[in-house]
Amino acid sequence: MKVKESIIIPKDNVNDEYVMIKNIYVSNNDKIKKNTLLIDYETSKANFEVHSNSEGFIKLLCNEMDSVKVGEKIIEIIDEPLTIGHSDNVSIKQE
Repeated sequence: MKVKESIIIPKDNVNDEYVMIKNIYVSNNDKIKKNTLLIDYETSKANFEVHSNSEGFIKLLCNEMDSVKVGEKIIEIIDEPLTIGHSDNVSIKQE
């Protein structure tokens, strides 16, 4: 499995250390295209949408309503689907 893109929460506001994941529009193993809407999140000042910059398969590292630290990785776009029994030291959203 090769990671094609890592989605990391950017520092949108100097006062925010955490953001709230409001909506996740994809699921694990979804095949996506470039510019797919992945999530939206809320800071203390505004809401932001995150779109993909590459195509591939989704590996979620967060859930809706999670409080996520700025700079934390929340999604990976990988080159092949996750397999059953795939293990990493990360929590993967269960449907």
